[in-house]
Amino acid sequence: MDGSTPAGRGPRLNRTEDGVEVVVHGGETRARLAVRILEHREELSGAALRLLCSFLAERFERERAAFDLVSVEVLADTGPDGADFVLRYYFTPDGDPEEYGYTYFEVAFGGHGPPRHPFRPFRFTVGFH
Repeated sequence: MDGSTPAGRGPRLNRTEDGVEVVVHGGETRARLAVRILEHREELSGAALRLLCSFLAERFERERAAFDLVSVEVLADTGPDGADFVLRYYFTPDGDPEEYGYTYFEVAFGGHGPPRHPFRPFRFTVGFH
């Protein structure tokens, strides 16, 4: 992750091979965190979707595959609420792709030490753009 913006001059922006945007704020420690997140992307995304679907309507669980990961944002520092990074999803159901066209879901993750998983989702927000 070499980024497209020089260190100290704003976030570094990258894209994965499948088009997921990766935004890294902060220094090399945060860039290394981004690499770890991408290495464990499937596991982290599964945890994020479990959190989302446990609170949303039954329909979301049935159409779990309709969630598309569109970005990973690594915060410059751990936030006051404990957030280290955020995964952002769009939801596009097969039945009506336009139904949630302007809606996104962000799931915040915080880190913690062993013996538990190194990251856990603890908050999500629903936004409209």
